[in-house]
Amino acid sequence: MNGGFYYERKPAGQLHGVPVYRNKINSCEYIVLSSTGKIPWIPLTREEYMTHCIGEIEKIVAEETKNGPQIDKDALALLPPEDRATLEKLAADNVALKLAKQRLKRHQEVLAQMSPQERAAQARYGHLGDEDLFGPELALVGQEGDGYIKANPEWFDPSRPRSDLQLMIVKFDYSSMDPDHPAINARTGDACDLRLWETLHKLDWKAISQALPR
Repeated sequence: MNGGFYYERKPAGQLHGVPVYRNKINSCEYIVLSSTGKIPWIPLTREEYMTHCIGEIEKIVAEETKNGPQIDKDALALLPPEDRATLEKLAADNVALKLAKQRLKRHQEVLAQMSPQERAAQARYGHLGDEDLFGPELALVGQEGDGYIKANPEWFDPSRPRSDLQLMIVKFDYSSMDPDHPAINARTGDACDLRLWETLHKLDWKAISQALPR
C-alpha cells in the first residue's frame, strides 16, 4: 500500500527458537533474525490508516480540480461509438471529481466519528457496511480481517556501527505447495517446493543467527 503499509505476517511457530511467519495465503514463509530482539514491524492504527487514505484522496481531488478530466484520446478512438459517448459525457460532467469528493467527505466522517480507543486499535482490512460505497476498506473494531502493519522505527540500534548487520529476513516462496502438507507436486512431479521447505526446516537457524553482531 502506498505509504509503506503492509499486510501483517501470521506467526507460524518457531524453528530452533527462531520465529517463523507466513503471508495471508500461506504461500510464503519467513524467518526473521534480529540482533536487537525486536520485530521489524508494528501494528498500523486505524487513525494512521484513515489519515493516509484521506491524504491520498485529497491528492486526487486537487489533481482533478487543477487539470480537469483526463481522457486517453487514442484509447477512446478504439471504443464503439456508444461507449465513447458515455465516457465523453462522464468526463464533461467531471464525474471522477464528484466521486472523489464524496469519498473524501465519507472518509473524513468516519475518522471524526471514531472514539480514541477506536483510533488506537489496529487497522484491519474489511468493510464498514455493504452499502457504504464511499467508505474505507476498514473492518469495524472487533471484526476479523487481515491486519495492516508498518515498519517499526525502533527495530535497529543506532548506537551500533553502521557496518553491523542487525536484521535478516529470509523468504521461502512455495509456488504451489501448502507448507502444512509438504509434498512433491502430484500433478507435475516437481519437488522444488518440497526441497525449499526441507531447507527451511533442516537449517540450524539459531546457529545462523549468531552471524548477527550482539
